[in-house]
Amino acid sequence: MMAPRVLALDPGLSNFGWCIADVSGSLPKILAAGVFSTDKATKKQQAMVADDNQRRIAELTRHVWKLLSPKYGVRGVIAEAMSFIRHPGGISVVGSVQLMTSIAVYTSLATVRDLPITILSPKDVKAGVGADISTLPKPEKFPKGYTPTKDEKRAQNKAKEERKEASKRLVQARILTILKPQRATIMKFAEALGDEDKWEHMFDSIGVIVAGMNSMMVRTLRQGMVRK
Repeated sequence: MMAPRVLALDPGLSNFGWCIADVSGSLPKILAAGVFSTDKATKKQQAMVADDNQRRIAELTRHVWKLLSPKYGVRGVIAEAMSFIRHPGGISVVGSVQLMTSIAVYTSLATVRDLPITILSPKDVKAGVGADISTLPKPEKFPKGYTPTKDEKRAQNKAKEERKEASKRLVQARILTILKPQRATIMKFAEALGDEDKWEHMFDSIGVIVAGMNSMMVRTLRQGMVRK
């Protein structure tokens, strides 16, 4: 019998992280991982934001559909829910609707393939890999009604970016610690992406599968109770 495999997803329009893992043991064995990327339409194309996002979702959907094909042996899907828009393109409301739509699309794909799906929150994922971001320095909050100077606003934005980068490094370090025997394999997948800015999304998908190992779906798969 083939060891149960799960597809983990870290949805995003610009960068969409994914990995396929063998979940037969107490820790996942990462078999493949990567990032799908899409670009916004250029101004020359003059595409409406909603239409352009739909095009990008369709492109990502085709990629995910291929990963769900029988040849990869995937028997379940775990996805991270989006708690905020990473690349809103200036229109967060439209972006929010489109990304919620994307989650519905991937859930439907799993359903069509007759595969169970589990959704984890970003908080669940960070907790699952032991990344306690509450220990990281927090940006200064201005008192209600106070109008910060340009320098103060710049300093606050810089602190936010630094905290985001620190959080990213913390998650990656925790994953490499938990899956230490697979470090070389994971880094090989990361380096194949070329652009280090994409690493975050691949690592997040691996974090999704690490955090989901104790989910009912994975436990059931290990017990051989889910239909192929």
